[in-house]
Amino acid sequence: MSQPARRTQRVATVLVVDADEVAAGELARALSARAVQVFYTTAAEVARRLSQEHLFDLVIVDVDLERESYPSLTAALARDRHRCLVLSVPASTTRLPRGDLTVDGALRRPLDADRIVSIASSAALHQTPPSADIDIVAR
Repeated sequence: MSQPARRTQRVATVLVVDADEVAAGELARALSARAVQVFYTTAAEVARRLSQEHLFDLVIVDVDLERESYPSLTAALARDRHRCLVLSVPASTTRLPRGDLTVDGALRRPLDADRIVSIASSAALHQTPPSADIDIVAR
């Protein structure tokens, strides 16, 4: 007798907004393999719509968005009260851009799927994301 297929319980829900569609797709696949529900887009307007339709445990916004500046997008996303909002920044970045008070911190590229799962799952449990997993912590 065969056993019914076991459903994998999702550990968190993540939105990735990245200027690089290939990188976003690769990250989405890596997170999905780790039981994370992932939405990804290269378009700020799609991110805004998804933000209104879903509550995300973690939102990652690329600072290199081309069609819209990331500060206006992060301000809009912050109003939707997602649990954790971070920037994706170049590896050489040492601090958050001046005046950016809407984000919880930043992750340096290349992004590590295991660290993202740790941050998102912690946020999903309504805990403060572990600052040890965030490269640059805001505040």
